[in-house]
Amino acid sequence: MALGPVLGKVFKPFVGFAVGAFICSLPYLLYSAQFPPLAITAVALILASAGLAIMRPSDKWWSGIGVGAGILVPMGAIIAIDLQRDPTSHNLLPFEIAFGLAFAMPGALAGAWLGGFIGRTAHVPAMAGAAVTAIGVLTAAIHVPFVFAERAALEAEARTKLQALVTAQDRFHSSNRGGDYTCNLKELGQTFDTPVRWHKPLRPVAGIYQGGTWVAAGGYEFMLLCRHWGRRSNRFRLTAAPARGALGRWAYCAEADGTIRQVGRGRYNETGCGTDQ
Repeated sequence: MALGPVLGKVFKPFVGFAVGAFICSLPYLLYSAQFPPLAITAVALILASAGLAIMRPSDKWWSGIGVGAGILVPMGAIIAIDLQRDPTSHNLLPFEIAFGLAFAMPGALAGAWLGGFIGRTAHVPAMAGAAVTAIGVLTAAIHVPFVFAERAALEAEARTKLQALVTAQDRFHSSNRGGDYTCNLKELGQTFDTPVRWHKPLRPVAGIYQGGTWVAAGGYEFMLLCRHWGRRSNRFRLTAAPARGALGRWAYCAEADGTIRQVGRGRYNETGCGTDQ
């Protein structure tokens, strides 16, 4: 059996696969995304796939399949890391893979069809197709500074809101005759994106805090934990942690001394908050 045709069949999707993997990996590598941004990544995949198909219209479907399958590279890396930390973290792994392919494949295949049509009917030079592919890659890369700015604003907003909650706790403490703090975020005069819910962990947090209230706002989840499972407490802990899928890098926490501490989102959990500054 001749190796040429076999290698050709392998090489055709490999180029698209490498391009798609690079585009989909940028968000993970550059700003620790949980998943590539939907709109901008779809546009980048369409352009990249279209450019490859313009270069070789007869292989357009190989190009599209390769580009779409590229999302499996960053997803596989993240899944492998998560499984090392917690073997039960991806019990729905087949559905996660299917979701990733369902996100990437339609745009990649649409771009392949469009590029193949243009390349076959308009006889566009191969260099033009290469330029379109490069524009697709640049589209994904150019988006990164905007994500950095959005992430910085999100983190600043979360830290500001946490500081406002600490200040409100101090006011509540000063005005309360018993000298206690509230366990109810509703009583601290801030606005949130979701209703306040009561929350009781399976075991006391840090061996002290029995429970409190939870709410979400601006891509962060805020929790007010108290020493006693009730509406008043002589101690409290306020935390702000990025919601799943949000861009924030840092989790924050504060207690009655008013000092706001931060820790990387990967090291944060409900039992404690580190002192990384």
